[in-house]
Amino acid sequence: RVEPMHAAPHPATPHPGHEVFFEVGLLVILSVIALAVGQWLHKNNIYWFPESAATILIGFLCALLESFTEAGREEKAYERKEYFDPLFFNLFLLPPIIFESGYSLNMKVFFSNIFTINVFAVLGTLISTSVTWLLLSTLTALPVREAGSFAALISAVDPVATLATFGALRVDHKLNTLVFGESVLNDAVSLIIFSTILHAPANFSLASLPSVGLDFIGTFCLSFAYGTLIALVAVLIFRTLGLAKHGHTPITEVLIFWALSYLSFVLPEVPHLAAIVACLFCGIFMRLYALPNLSNEAAKHLDFMLKTISTLADTLIFLLVGLALVLYLPHTDMKLSGITIISCLLGRALNVFPLAAVCNLFRAEPIKIQEQGVMWHAGLRGAIAVALAVQVPGPWRDTIAASTMTTVLFTTFVLGGSTKFLLDTLQIPVGVEAILDVESNIMHPALERLSKKWLLGSSVTT
Repeated sequence: RVEPMHAAPHPATPHPGHEVFFEVGLLVILSVIALAVGQWLHKNNIYWFPESAATILIGFLCALLESFTEAGREEKAYERKEYFDPLFFNLFLLPPIIFESGYSLNMKVFFSNIFTINVFAVLGTLISTSVTWLLLSTLTALPVREAGSFAALISAVDPVATLATFGALRVDHKLNTLVFGESVLNDAVSLIIFSTILHAPANFSLASLPSVGLDFIGTFCLSFAYGTLIALVAVLIFRTLGLAKHGHTPITEVLIFWALSYLSFVLPEVPHLAAIVACLFCGIFMRLYALPNLSNEAAKHLDFMLKTISTLADTLIFLLVGLALVLYLPHTDMKLSGITIISCLLGRALNVFPLAAVCNLFRAEPIKIQEQGVMWHAGLRGAIAVALAVQVPGPWRDTIAASTMTTVLFTTFVLGGSTKFLLDTLQIPVGVEAILDVESNIMHPALERLSKKWLLGSSVTT
C-alpha cells in the first residue's frame, strides 16, 4: 500500500546481509595475509614454523582481537560456532582437496606401493582407533560410544605441514608417497568408522563390533564403486563429445571435468556413503582415463586450476580452525587432552612399526627403520578431525572438539615444526630428482591394452 506524503520516513536500519559481506571480506583478507606469510616462510627456508601453523595462528589472533570488541562480546555462542560450519566444510572446502589429492598422485610410485599404503591406511587406522578407544574408555569419563567416535575422528591424520616440508626439501619419493597415500586413504577409513559408530544402535557395546566391521566393508566397497562409475561416465562424455579433436573449447572441457569431479563428492552423500573414498578414486581414475581424452591446452589449464582451488581451500580450512579455537578452547579438559595426545602417539607407534615389519616381508625394497620413524612422526591431525568433532552429538561435543583442537595444535606446531630436524637426524635423503609420472606400465599388460582401446581413445594428451 502507498503511504501518505506526510508520513515520517522509516529509520535507516543496517542490512542483515552486511555482516556476512564483512565476514567474507575479512576471510579473504586473512587468506591473502596467510598466503603471503607462507610464501615468506618458504622463501626463507623456515621449516620450524610450518605454513599451516602460521595460518592457524593468524586466524586465532584475529578471533581473539574480535572477542575484545563490543561486537565480539555481544556475539552469541551459536553464532560463533559458525566459524567452522561442517556443512560449508563438506560442501565447498573438502571436495577440491580430496579430488586433487587423488588426481595429483604420482601414479607409478603410488601403484608400486599400493599394497603397503592400503595396509597402513586400513589396518593401521583400525589399530590406532582401537588403541585410542581402549585408552579413552578406560582412563577418561567418556561413555563407550563417545569414546569410540572420538577415537575414530582423532585417528584421521592430516600431515600437511610434514608434506610441505617434504616437497620443499624434495624428500625420497617412496617415503613421500607412503606418507601422502596413507594420509588420504586414512581419512576415508576414519570417516567410515566414525559414521558407523555414530549411527550404531543406542545399546551399542563392544559386542556390536562385528556388525560395525561389516558396515565398514560395505560402505567402503560401494563408495569405491561410486567414484569409479562417475570416472567412467566422465570418460564416456568426453569421448562422445570429442572436444579434444579440435581443441577450440578448453574452458568448456575444464568446466565439465571440474563439474564431474565435484559430483563424485556430493552424490555419494545422498545414500550416506563415504564421499572421501568416492572422490579420491574418482580423481585417480579420471586422471588415468578421462584426462587423456582432453586437449593439451585443457589439460594444462586443469592442472593449474585444481592446484589453485585446493591450495585456497587448505588455507581457508586452517584459518577457520584458528577462528574456532577462541570458542572451543575454554571447554578444554587438560586430562582428556593429555590422554588423547598420548593415545595418538602410542596408537601411531603400534600401527607403523609392526605393520612395516609385516610389509617388509613382501617388499623388494624394505622400509628402513629411519623411514618408519618419519612415518610415525608424520601422524599429524588436522581439519578433518575438527570437522568431525563438531558433529559429535550430545553433551560431550564441546569437550571433544576442544581436545581435538588441542591435539591439532600440538601435532601441527610440535611434530610439524620438528620435521626438518628429524629428517636431518635420521639422515633421510633429500634433494632427490623428480620421477617422471609415467602412467603406463602400472597395470597388467592385458588390462593396459583394454584401457587404451575402450577408455583412452585415439586423442591422447602428451
